[in-house]
Amino acid sequence: MNKVMYWAAACWIGASAVVGQPVLAVEEAVDDSAVAPVEQAASVEALLVDADAGDASSVAGLKGESVGASQPLTFQECYRLALDRSEELRIRDESIAQTKAKYQQALSGVLPRLSFKATEFRQDASGSDTFTLRSRPSKYFTLSQPLFKGFKEFSAMTAMRAEESQRRLERRRAEELLYLEVAEAFFAIERHREESAILQESERLAQERVVELQERERLGKSRASEVASAQAHLKSVQADRAAVRGRLDEARELLGFLIGRSGDWETAGGSTGLPDDVAPVEVYLAHLPERVDVQASNEAVTVTRQEVRVAGADRWPSVTADANYYTQREGFYEPIDWDATLTVTVPIFQGGQSAGAVKEAQSLAKQAELVAEQMHRDAERDIRTAHAQTVSSRAEVEAFAQAVSAAEEDYRIQMEEYRLGLVNNLQVLEVLDRLQQARRDLAEARARAHVDQVRLAVATGGVS
Repeated sequence: MNKVMYWAAACWIGASAVVGQPVLAVEEAVDDSAVAPVEQAASVEALLVDADAGDASSVAGLKGESVGASQPLTFQECYRLALDRSEELRIRDESIAQTKAKYQQALSGVLPRLSFKATEFRQDASGSDTFTLRSRPSKYFTLSQPLFKGFKEFSAMTAMRAEESQRRLERRRAEELLYLEVAEAFFAIERHREESAILQESERLAQERVVELQERERLGKSRASEVASAQAHLKSVQADRAAVRGRLDEARELLGFLIGRSGDWETAGGSTGLPDDVAPVEVYLAHLPERVDVQASNEAVTVTRQEVRVAGADRWPSVTADANYYTQREGFYEPIDWDATLTVTVPIFQGGQSAGAVKEAQSLAKQAELVAEQMHRDAERDIRTAHAQTVSSRAEVEAFAQAVSAAEEDYRIQMEEYRLGLVNNLQVLEVLDRLQQARRDLAEARARAHVDQVRLAVATGGVS
């Protein structure tokens, strides 16, 4: 119960500092009897939720930040805006459209071609009979039907279908990578905003130290050097806060670029919406074949293998049927309404062009197989690395939470001992620095845990 009261008081102090309300120092907010050593940290899930619990109204107290009239954006809302804004996804949509057009071109190779032609033949002749007419106009329909080309068109159509599937999978992968990019920017904002609140509280405590030491110096209880040290510490905290505000602005600019927003907008604290529990790495590796970029690399292999068949089809004979139907003819051709031609072409020697094309296609197919193999290995490494980072970052959150609790207790004790003359001002400032750093480390660990959670989902293809 004592531990709960202590944590509640510490959280109240941090929240009050953000909105600019006057608060008591840690050592004054908690009664001595209400403080007990921390036996174990709260669960990682609870710690992450605590970090996200503040709404956008708490940000209004930060210098240079204000909440806009619009509703603060959650992480999922930012992702949806990024999907709508991304030029990368639109470019990939055009790649899909181009592949569909290529399929139509390949299909045209097996369909008949019908056209209408009008010609007029003129010659220097007497025109006395049908053979010496000065002008012989003709109008006719012509139909050409490829009968056999070594199955070239069918292989090309199969390749285009596989390429379209590849492009669609690559687009889905781009969506997943955008999800990670948005997460990095979103939780960087959350981290720097929390850091700014921590430094604001540290600045307040440092200012109190300066005022107290100045009073003690007036009474002859402290040296001038102690006041100077406290003032230097205050300036250092203010410099850190200015740097954090700069990083916060950078993160806002990046997220604003991704979602297509500028000006007055804010983010709302929240989680990623992904599962909190982390399964053994083998569970995630089992989903490796389902990862879309792995599937896309397999489709690329199919495309190149079909292109080998397309190149080899030029070695086969080709058979084409052509037919003409005449609506107007002059001279001795006038009684003939139609004619047809069956053409068989057998390639005998082409100067090595076909052989070279086949070798090139075979090399490209081998290259695609190697790329697919590398993609599979890279995906496995990504999953293992992301899993290790996720486990590590969640352990860090737990450890830093305990470190913050210990640092707060240490600061309270140091302040009591300072008033009793048992420790000097330098020791108090060192403890205050450790408390500030522990809180900032916890904020960073929370943000990193969120991003690592997203990175693991992206590595396994678990982002829908």
